[in-house]
Amino acid sequence: MSLRLLFFILGGCPAALFAQEFRGTLSGTITDSSGAQIEGAKITVTETHTGTKIDTSSTSAGQYTAPF
Repeated sequence: MSLRLLFFILGGCPAALFAQEFRGTLSGTITDSSGAQIEGAKITVTETHTGTKIDTSSTSAGQYTAPF
């Protein structure tokens, strides 16, 4: 009985680890103090727990998207 329980527990661990994965997207618009969009602004998004950095730049409309 205990051997079957051990296999059941070990078999369920990888599924539980993958269930913790989360993906998202951070997006916005870069503007100056007058409200005009800024084209080509360099944006760096840093995930504070792991230190992972995503670099992107704004479009001609000042918009950016950073997937993480």
